[in-house]
Amino acid sequence: MTRRNVTQDGPTGRKSDVSRAIHEQFERIVNKYSSLQEAPFDYGCGVDLYPSEVHVVEVIGKHPDAHMAEIARILGVTRGAIQQTGDRLVKKGLVEKFMDENDRKKVYLELTAKGKAAFEGHEEYHAEMSSRMGERFEGLSPGEVASLKNLLDELESFMDVYQKQKLQQKSWSR
Repeated sequence: MTRRNVTQDGPTGRKSDVSRAIHEQFERIVNKYSSLQEAPFDYGCGVDLYPSEVHVVEVIGKHPDAHMAEIARILGVTRGAIQQTGDRLVKKGLVEKFMDENDRKKVYLELTAKGKAAFEGHEEYHAEMSSRMGERFEGLSPGEVASLKNLLDELESFMDVYQKQKLQQKSWSR
């Protein structure tokens, strides 16, 4: 087995080694964030909510006049997914469902007091996450912050293109 010299900053040597180290670190970050996105949490309403549920609550809180088809469009999911999630939220007491009197095809979800508490708790979660992240970057110069933002923009752009290609191919081969 051939060993390579690896430092705190990643492998030394070839560009492919650095790219590999960045990719592996990016995967670790995504996996850690994903673990938070899979677990249910109580956002202050006394009920554990899965991310799919709290994100519907978030959209209703931010767009109270949106009907279910609009909620689906905003979240980029199917109407059926919103219908199922909406039904779970009704059972949990976070939303009430009602139809438009003038257009019975339009179904709306309205936050209950418990739903509003969940919405506010979720907003606080995001505020805390942003604040803590900001604290980690306080020591960076404006140029370093701009570089970090540019790097994240590049990663996101790369992932947009790569995801689209791979989903179309439905294969991990080149």
